[in-house]
Amino acid sequence: MTPMLAKILGSLVFAMGTIVNVAPSYAVRISGELNEFRGYKMEAPLSAYPQLRQVKTWNTDFVKEVGLYENPQEIPTIDGVAFDKAQYRFADSKLESINLSFEGR
Repeated sequence: MTPMLAKILGSLVFAMGTIVNVAPSYAVRISGELNEFRGYKMEAPLSAYPQLRQVKTWNTDFVKEVGLYENPQEIPTIDGVAFDKAQYRFADSKLESINLSFEGR
């Protein structure tokens, strides 16, 4: 193989790899507002969700009170996939994050 041909083939392989890697992949598309998930709105007060039960609380240097909550009756499902549980984390009584747990085979 000539050096020129090797250079062309190398550039082609690099370009194809770049095109393939640029395309995004989605496991699940979640529709709706970016700050909302299944009726839970980010930064909403804890008092807006009386169905949640406290799992544990702690504090940090930056947050006065962090609380982890669950809804025992809730079975979160996305696109037919049932998760084991959803945990809602509140920082200073405002919804900060949602964690979905799933145990595979």
